[in-house]
Amino acid sequence: MKKIRKSVIAALTVALAAIGLAVSPPLAVPAQAASVIGGCPRGAVCFYYSPNEMGPYYPAFNSIADLNTVNFISTNIHVRNNAHSVCNNTSVTVVVFYYPGYSYAGPTESLAPGFCGNFIPQLVNNEASVLIPPPGAVCPANSFCLYYAAGETGSFYAITEGSHIPNLYNEKFTGPGAGQNSAVGRNAHSYRNNLPAGQCATVFSGLTYSGYYQTTFCSNGTSSANNLPNSLINNELSVSTG
Repeated sequence: MKKIRKSVIAALTVALAAIGLAVSPPLAVPAQAASVIGGCPRGAVCFYYSPNEMGPYYPAFNSIADLNTVNFISTNIHVRNNAHSVCNNTSVTVVVFYYPGYSYAGPTESLAPGFCGNFIPQLVNNEASVLIPPPGAVCPANSFCLYYAAGETGSFYAITEGSHIPNLYNEKFTGPGAGQNSAVGRNAHSYRNNLPAGQCATVFSGLTYSGYYQTTFCSNGTSSANNLPNSLINNELSVSTG
């Protein structure tokens, strides 16, 4: 039977070649990235009512300052203080906050792309806001970044390790988001410190590393972020790293 089948295939190949048609092997289908992980659609951060990505869920595609404004799908249950697990199906690291408004005053949890699992104990049924930065809005490594708005939102300006900026009026926010192309001087609200361990950034309220207010942010090798101290919010004019 195998010999007959091979003979038929060979005869068809010769016949097709005779009329100018080529016989090609089947085309390989390229592998596709999974459109969902943990039941969560691509591009979303999904909050689940129950442990282990179970039960009703809500997909967040953008930052939400107060999760009390959204409900789990097909329910009347607010997401805020009611989610037990989460899945990050975005290409960026996102941050979930204990308080609304992206406040670092309480516990937070950073979720790497592709993470699915239960919240840390401090955030189980205690989550109030989520920050999902747009692609390209992530502070580069070995940099100290100033952000236009609270909670690392809006555009950012990166100061690389060992840099000294005497006049932030002359610098522009370059990252995507609100405030892009605005002067950095007296327009920054929050920061992220991605400097190497032992390196510090000092932000000054005056030009050329002066002024009544100044705060130094030193790195322990782990990325950290927060809103600037009240005395420096929209009141920073120079910065030095090293």
